[in-house]
Amino acid sequence: MIQEQADGRHLWELYFGTGVDITTNPDNAIDILDIPDSGEASTRTFLREEGPRGLRDEVLSGRWLGTPPTTVHKIVVEYSDES
Repeated sequence: MIQEQADGRHLWELYFGTGVDITTNPDNAIDILDIPDSGEASTRTFLREEGPRGLRDEVLSGRWLGTPPTTVHKIVVEYSDES
């Protein structure tokens, strides 16, 4: 996640499923990113066969906690499809 323009500190949550937020089903949580003002943050990196797993064809969701930013943010998600 990259914030290219000053817009204050923001929190963004990433989780599996279509719940309203990460607390709907904490077992589906991946990470909560703390985005600094004019900065960037990244989630943890997991080795193969480790880390959170979604169900087959499960939706990956993300949302802002609290007040959403007013500037553009770039979000990049990398994942591997393991069967």
